[in-house]
Amino acid sequence: MGNDALKPMQSFFSQLFSRSSSAAQSTTPTLRSYGQDVSGVLPQTVQEVIEWLMFSLMQYNYFGKAHLFWMEAEDTPVMSKQLKQAARCREPIFMYRCDDRSPAPLDGYYWRMMPEHQSMRVYQLELKEDEQSML
Repeated sequence: MGNDALKPMQSFFSQLFSRSSSAAQSTTPTLRSYGQDVSGVLPQTVQEVIEWLMFSLMQYNYFGKAHLFWMEAEDTPVMSKQLKQAARCREPIFMYRCDDRSPAPLDGYYWRMMPEHQSMRVYQLELKEDEQSML
């Protein structure tokens, strides 16, 4: 994996460091998983994705909280509510795409595919540029 492929992820994690006060206190990130039990994804795949994501977070010295959503193209009201709650925390949010299409992102956000993962099904929720200037 070349350094160019890592630049978006490096930028994302460097922005998080300034927001995470718990990063210096923990030695491993905390990853909350949503929808995993009803996703239909094989347990081996679930384990591989979680291990990869945890390793990636630690590689960039991020030891705060993160969220991983196992989502289908049509998300449920419960999943949508959980996603909105997680976004308010301003902690990293990731999504594993369980269908052929990605679900619609929250207003003001977009799903960025993480080509660093071989499945091409892992995404990161990012704030749109015009929304960042309003913060």
